[in-house]
Amino acid sequence: QVSDWDDNPDRLLPTFSLDSGLFLERNASWFGDTAIQTLEPRLFYLGTPYADQEDLPNFDTSNVTFGFPSLFQENRFAGSDKVGDANQLTAALTSRMLSDSTGAELLRASIGQIFYFRDRKVQLSGDTPATENSSAVVAELASELNQNWRFRAGIQWDPNESDNEVKQGLFSMHYKDGEERLLNAEYNYTRDSVEQTDLSGRWPVSNRW
Repeated sequence: QVSDWDDNPDRLLPTFSLDSGLFLERNASWFGDTAIQTLEPRLFYLGTPYADQEDLPNFDTSNVTFGFPSLFQENRFAGSDKVGDANQLTAALTSRMLSDSTGAELLRASIGQIFYFRDRKVQLSGDTPATENSSAVVAELASELNQNWRFRAGIQWDPNESDNEVKQGLFSMHYKDGEERLLNAEYNYTRDSVEQTDLSGRWPVSNRW
């Protein structure tokens, strides 16, 4: 009941994080052009002690949308009402193909996963503690095929689930040229929730239309 809550709640939680990585590169070629290929392993450790936060109201905090960027966040919640307890290590690997002349990113491939060393007790109201030893595996691929075409793909697969099905997937293709012509196609999939295709475009017929 609201009347049972502390009128002056307080919370003090220290958080320790350590982000480390290497940047290796070598000369390569990209469809006949000179390029630089990188290899970027990364380890990210996060430690936050557990504190009972059931007496704190939740105004607008929600779970962070899980994806490659969320592997390196210091709080698994979006908002300040909840601070997640953590003792975990993220291992990730990224490889890029860069233009040797302009430095533009021609191709990027990334994969990563979080390994948990203890259960996550702090959850949103009504949720039970998370007990998995690892997160879903996240993989992303993005490329600038040329000046006009770009594509991006992503997938999440959870090794903790027995059915071995894809948890989330994304594929998008974008076209843009110097004549203000645009084409976009995107497919989104979330198991048992969303399966949708978005198509959009702009194609001028003349200077006025």
